[in-house]
Amino acid sequence: MKCVTYSSYATAGLQPTDLDAILKVSGHNNALDAVTGVLMFNGAIFVQAVEGPTASVDRLMARLAIDRRHCQIVIHDDRSISKRIFADWSMGYVKLDGGWLEGQYDVIEALSQDMPKRMREILHSLATTLPFA
Repeated sequence: MKCVTYSSYATAGLQPTDLDAILKVSGHNNALDAVTGVLMFNGAIFVQAVEGPTASVDRLMARLAIDRRHCQIVIHDDRSISKRIFADWSMGYVKLDGGWLEGQYDVIEALSQDMPKRMREILHSLATTLPFA
């Protein structure tokens, strides 16, 4: 298994309905592909950690690379893992709104407790340095 953490910029004109569609379709597809993870969004920038079978995560990253709803993908971490961090979430979601992780309680708990220290540091660093839309 592997885990990839990346950030990207939402394309101009992304609407709340687009985000709803991303969450719904991605949650469904991720469940089919045994991919789990969490998506953070501040209105302009996405930060996501996805994990699962290596082939599934690689296919997902290839799809994300051509998705026109975001651009300028930067991979911050790509590692092999032996245990899932987000095992219960086909698509956990946290809205970043002017501060660190104002969102789902379960996601916040996982980020603060269950996540390996290095990944938590990466996500925390990205989330706290993002400009807010």
